[in-house]
Amino acid sequence: MAAGFVHGVLNTDNVNVTGESFDYGPWRFAPVNDPAFTAAYFDEYGLYAFGRQPEALGWNLARLAECLLPLSDEARLGAAMDVYGPGLQEAFAHALLRRLGLAVPQDEAAMHALVGAFWAFLQTSRAPFEQAFFDWYGGLASEARAARSPAAAHYAGEGFSRVRQALGALSPDPAARLDHPYFARATPCTMLIDEVEALWAPIAAADDWSAYHAKMAAIGEMAQAYGTEPGGP
Repeated sequence: MAAGFVHGVLNTDNVNVTGESFDYGPWRFAPVNDPAFTAAYFDEYGLYAFGRQPEALGWNLARLAECLLPLSDEARLGAAMDVYGPGLQEAFAHALLRRLGLAVPQDEAAMHALVGAFWAFLQTSRAPFEQAFFDWYGGLASEARAARSPAAAHYAGEGFSRVRQALGALSPDPAARLDHPYFARATPCTMLIDEVEALWAPIAAADDWSAYHAKMAAIGEMAQAYGTEPGGP
């Protein structure tokens, strides 16, 4: 969710018992924070839409609990299920802070205030999903960079005021590489479906892999900037 990723078919047979999803067939990255955005062309009712993914995982978890009824009592399984909602909210909050390059504050209320404000802003403003995270990586320390962004108009209005106020209570993560050349770009590296299909077209037509290799290099630079390259923290 924090990455804007839509699995597409997040049913029980595409999630293993450790909670990892697999079988990435009709995947998409959401261009904007649209809860109704779907990845699979056959998902006519939005069962696995972007905003319904937490619900889908909760439903899958309940089906696993049912399978365990012969081995445990219903009360214990119910208590275990009760952990899912609060655990998800906490993990999501920390994931959003990592995406924004912010340190986890001592005051959890400040963290949740930012998460609520930023997520609501993304949904109501329709600001480009990845661009907004890119622009505000490091919080207010990146305010000048965000002002030069192609999406700067989204941050100038009243709709962003709650986010700006919440950012004021948080500090950049000491490990954030704000001086990395990646953050001198105007736009982030993205993997929207149109871009992916554009990579494939010259390969299919003329065995031309140049665009593919350029994209892989951009992904490598992004991973290095965020400290997630192989061998990184």
